[in-house]
Amino acid sequence: MSNVSNDKLLSTTTDEIETTNELTGAFKWPNEAILLLIEEYQKRSDDFCSGKVSQKKTWQAISDSLSKKEYFVSGPQCLSKFSDLKRTYKSIKDHINKSGNGPRIWVYFNIMDSVNGTKPYIKPIATASSTGVRNYSSNDESV
Repeated sequence: MSNVSNDKLLSTTTDEIETTNELTGAFKWPNEAILLLIEEYQKRSDDFCSGKVSQKKTWQAISDSLSKKEYFVSGPQCLSKFSDLKRTYKSIKDHINKSGNGPRIWVYFNIMDSVNGTKPYIKPIATASSTGVRNYSSNDESV
């Protein structure tokens, strides 16, 4: 390899890296970008449930907010990352709720717990049992 090609490799610009990220779909999520993603999701949580705005447009708005902070990701990349965060949160939550399991530590657990902790897919309103005993969540009154 000649010195010219080495110099060319060393002088890769940010624009070229961003273009590569766009072409491959790869984006290395720094901690600050993940926290911003969660914050933007919280701000727009009503948009996901209201039905007034499509989820695709909401994720694009989140992507636009991240882009303003120099994190260039697409709406689908935001959706994918947040889905991964929810999956990890649910896995750890299930692990913690099983008797006899030791604790698991995850840096985003507390913030994800504040975002998703009370949603029915995380904490069901009621559970079915084959024993005939009714089980309700702890914040509901038993009949």
